[in-house]
Amino acid sequence: PGTGVIAGGAVRAVMECAGITDVLTKSMGSATAVNVVRATVDALKKLEEPEEIAARRGLSLEEVAPDELLRARAAGIAEARKAREEAQAKAAEKDGE
Repeated sequence: PGTGVIAGGAVRAVMECAGITDVLTKSMGSATAVNVVRATVDALKKLEEPEEIAARRGLSLEEVAPDELLRARAAGIAEARKAREEAQAKAAEKDGE
């Protein structure tokens, strides 16, 4: 439940290919589609994990990452753990047959 993909055609295509579903973009400078795509891909390559930024700055993750990100990660970890446990239980049940 976010903003969706709010972007021009070239950026929208890159975001959809990358599987990004929530983003707000603003393109400044060249409007040539090829240049916009190159700039978008370059920007995506330069993204860093909050842990990397925190380590480089000598700060804790909580000091660097927004609360929403921390909550989303915790929810994702819990969801992944639950899925893994269900898969293990299903495999154990199948082995017991």
